[in-house]
Amino acid sequence: MPAAGQITTSETFYVSMLGTRKHRLSGVNPTVGLFYTRDGGSTWQHTGWEQGKAFAAVTPHGGRGDTIFIAAGNGVMITKDGGAEWRIATGWEVTEVQDVALSKGRASDVFAATPYGIYRSTDFGESWEHVADSLEQPFVASIRVDSTDPDRVLAGTEGGLYLSEDGGDTWQAGELRHPVRSIRQSPLEPRVWAASLQDHGVAISYDRGQTWAAAPGLEGRTVYEVEFHPIDPQRLLAGGWKTGILESRDEGRHWRRIDVDLPGEDVHGIAFSRTIDGLVMAGTMSDGVLISLDGGIHWMPAAPDTFGQGQIWDVYVEGEQ
Repeated sequence: MPAAGQITTSETFYVSMLGTRKHRLSGVNPTVGLFYTRDGGSTWQHTGWEQGKAFAAVTPHGGRGDTIFIAAGNGVMITKDGGAEWRIATGWEVTEVQDVALSKGRASDVFAATPYGIYRSTDFGESWEHVADSLEQPFVASIRVDSTDPDRVLAGTEGGLYLSEDGGDTWQAGELRHPVRSIRQSPLEPRVWAASLQDHGVAISYDRGQTWAAAPGLEGRTVYEVEFHPIDPQRLLAGGWKTGILESRDEGRHWRRIDVDLPGEDVHGIAFSRTIDGLVMAGTMSDGVLISLDGGIHWMPAAPDTFGQGQIWDVYVEGEQ
């Protein structure tokens, strides 16, 4: 497998580093928060607060990095000048934000998933309101806006999946009642959605999130992340607690483990390159960031001096929604 420095890509990958097992009793601790690379993982830069917890990051559809939202421990953070200046966009009552979602169809809408429910902005992060008071259990881990309909928003909570069909004003409990860790929509087949589950593996919907089917063989497994391939609609990768890298070649119906040399087995974030075939990045819970150049079979560490023993909560490639 070639080294990461031998690939050429200008797309931006973001890594949200929540913490690290490296701690000093005195002096300065390692930098955590949001990092990015624009050369396929050869070099990395930090942006935002050096000791701020980062759960996830997202950029506007079609953006090139000027505007970035971070789901952070102290709220939703935003920059509109490529990271030169950052500010906390939410109020004091919004903390431990797990995820941020932007709308492809209505650019002003932003949603934040928190342990205390869902917050919505209709002015691109300038002001926020608490919505989804109807949630039975308020811990929301993941949220996404349907790429084909800005009024349809799906939220993954500790009590299962919730759906809004009016832009977040009202919410209804869906069929899927297992605790949800992440939800994703296929970029090529928007009717297809995937959910990674705390205690039941992976569930797939082929009707825009109305009904769900659990993948056989993964019952009882904790899966943190599932991602659709940007070019092949049949292919997905997933990872979780002691799962390694799981692959589906039939749109999520069946899964198998494919990695052969993954250091550790706990995968918390996955992102496909949209320009380099075979390039995948994964975030782990204790072994930092890993890079594969053959679609997830062989892996090598990325910037171990920066990410070694890092707790990576999410990996995101610019353009993914």
